[in-house]
Amino acid sequence: MLKMNAPRLIIFETLLEIMETKRSDAEINYRGIKRLREQLGVSQLELAEKSGVNQSLLSKYERGVVKNPPHSALVKLAEAAGVSLDELNAACTNVPLQAEPIFAGKKPEFIPQYEMVINLDNPNYRDAIFAGQAVTQVQAASYLEKIPNAYALKMPSDAMKPRYRKGDQLFVNPLLPVQDGDDVAVGIASNGIEAILIREARISAEGVMTLHTLDSDEFLEVDGGSFEFIQVILRSVRAR
Repeated sequence: MLKMNAPRLIIFETLLEIMETKRSDAEINYRGIKRLREQLGVSQLELAEKSGVNQSLLSKYERGVVKNPPHSALVKLAEAAGVSLDELNAACTNVPLQAEPIFAGKKPEFIPQYEMVINLDNPNYRDAIFAGQAVTQVQAASYLEKIPNAYALKMPSDAMKPRYRKGDQLFVNPLLPVQDGDDVAVGIASNGIEAILIREARISAEGVMTLHTLDSDEFLEVDGGSFEFIQVILRSVRAR
């Protein structure tokens, strides 16, 4: 049997008391996975696909239906979220047992949504969305709150299928820098009419950007100030 001298035994017992105190004070509630996921700006489907954890099970963890997920599932979720298991558990510590109010006592933020399709009589500008006035206001997703001039679009056609379908809702963060492969909202002006195109940005090794639809080989070259703006589409919601 391992023997300890008196001072070391006292220290060991003190550490055990601290650990027991922490264990009793810090209730782990895996509803906190949702809170962590939203802080990272990741959808439930994205986290499920990346981790390999069934989305239905992940939903049950986040709703508290399954209170003690298996260790293997927690390890996969932590790795997919880019955090350690300890960090995942910390995010799930002292989470309220009951569901929090949707807006947690704060007034929801709204952003404009543009969706009116306009014909500009230009084959390069097909499926343009009128940008002169928003059709409606929609609630901002958590990852767009406090983002100045964020807005939403409604996909006008299947030009970006299979990535987006007609009627899908797209959320734009105008502060993000455009990278190769990003889907973007492209601001144009034609005969005094302001409009928006939805395209995929591709940037060559030489730094030349072109804007593409996915249903054909059509593309536009970005030449200096040929467009009013090019802004990143950050997330989408499938039309149902």
